[in-house]
Amino acid sequence: MRPEAMFGSTRRTILLVVTSAVAALCVLWMQGRFEAADARHARAIVQDYRSKAGPSIPDLLSHQHPGKGIQWASHVQSSCFQHIEVHASVNADPSKAPLVYVFIVDLNGPAIHPGNEAGKQLLKLLDKPLTRSLHKQAKLRAAPSASARAGSSGGSAPLVTKTAPPATPSTSSPHP
Repeated sequence: MRPEAMFGSTRRTILLVVTSAVAALCVLWMQGRFEAADARHARAIVQDYRSKAGPSIPDLLSHQHPGKGIQWASHVQSSCFQHIEVHASVNADPSKAPLVYVFIVDLNGPAIHPGNEAGKQLLKLLDKPLTRSLHKQAKLRAAPSASARAGSSGGSAPLVTKTAPPATPSTSSPHP
């Protein structure tokens, strides 16, 4: 075999490997962009949803935890089915773990489902108007921490975290 033919074969092999690696990185980058967009979209669905008779989820959280900031996080639970897990964390007492409200958003619906007991209780309260008695009725028990919930979801970290200032009941949407 001639040395020139061997060098040409090596060059083609290197070109093939480099091209394959670049294509794989492009596919992974694009999938990451799709997942990040899905997470943002699911968080917007949870933050913007308003029932006909009641307040929005941020309004209800601000009513139950006055003066406390709400931290929003979301991550993909199932990429194939477009199920996104959205967390709303409120740290009412710095010495204790934050209260975590978990919602599962089905982007194909779109539909919001409770992801834990606190989320279930909060979704039930959406059809009631904000009153002083509602604040007394709703003593939600949330998961002890977000880390316990994240550990059970395969160790995936949240894609996007956003801290929002406390919303007021007269505010229609927490973001533009």
